[in-house]
Amino acid sequence: MSKPRVQDYMSTDLHTVRPEESIGTAFKKLALNRIRHLLVVDEPGRLQGIITDRDIRLALPSLAFSPDLGELYLRLEDLKVHQVMARDPYTTTPDSPLAEAVDL
Repeated sequence: MSKPRVQDYMSTDLHTVRPEESIGTAFKKLALNRIRHLLVVDEPGRLQGIITDRDIRLALPSLAFSPDLGELYLRLEDLKVHQVMARDPYTTTPDSPLAEAVDL
C-alpha cells in the first residue's frame, strides 16, 4: 500500500485575497465562505502570506473598551491585509508525503 500524499487530503477550492485589499473585504470573504483562513496572493498569483479570522480580530479594537461601531467599521476599511497577514507560510507540494506536511 502506498503512503498517503498531501493531494489525497488537500482542499482544491481555494479562497484568496490581495495584499492591498482591506481587512473588511477579507472578513466578508471569510464569513461568506464560512472559512477561517484566506491565502494572500499578489497580482501574478504568487503566495505572499495567509490571513485568518483570528488575525483580523486581534487587529481590531475591543468593543469592551471602545464600543464605537463607527470606529470599528473605519478600522475594517483602513487596515490592509498586508498589515495583518502572516508572511512566508510553510508550503508543500501535492506529491509530498502527508507525514512530511504534518511535520511542517
